[in-house]
Amino acid sequence: MRELTQDYIRQLATIDTPTISNAIEEFGLRCPTTGFMGPEVKSLFPELGVMMGYAVTATAHTTTSNVQREICIHELLQAIHDSPKPAVLILKSEGIQPIRTCVIGELIVLSMRKFGAIGVVTDGCIRDIQQVRKAGFHAFAAGSVVSHGLPSLCRINAPVEISDVKIEPGDLIHGDENGILKIPWECAGRLVGVARKILDTEKAIIKSLQTQRLTPDEATQLLRHSEEPNSEC
Repeated sequence: MRELTQDYIRQLATIDTPTISNAIEEFGLRCPTTGFMGPEVKSLFPELGVMMGYAVTATAHTTTSNVQREICIHELLQAIHDSPKPAVLILKSEGIQPIRTCVIGELIVLSMRKFGAIGVVTDGCIRDIQQVRKAGFHAFAAGSVVSHGLPSLCRINAPVEISDVKIEPGDLIHGDENGILKIPWECAGRLVGVARKILDTEKAIIKSLQTQRLTPDEATQLLRHSEEPNSEC
């Protein structure tokens, strides 16, 4: 499985997710309307800042009584143990009421942290909000609920799709209070430099907008560069 250096992972984690999204556009690899999750998967703990890590995938049923009950905790923890670090659980919630109950709570979060996971991304829900926040564990989810329902955790490290984003084990996941983004491997190793140039450009634009007297034409010229993606749909 491909890996970036730990130092480079830390550098990516110092940059906000919208800027990483802008940097990806510079490479023209995908349409700017793809590769990120929508508002149905939101950060529950925005104060934790940026989450950057490698995907470990799984699916869960928590409300379907007639599915075979498989918990597969050992398989999940083994997959996290074997994954490059830091690991991020990407959990697809399935069943007839996928956001009614949940798998993720305090005990499984503490267990996953033990083996190098730093967060979870799910189109379902989580519970034990105060305890998970106290553990410093990133959580991007549809919301919170009180019950684990009829838990079944299965299909560990198989491809999943959440909020129109297809994710495979080992994919690079970047997220903050703005949302979740998948980083293409094709440009991952060059993103930090491009993102820093974008931040420098935006800093200059912001300074001009805050300190200079501008006509609408002049302000438009300042904004034009940031509004024109290099990608084709």
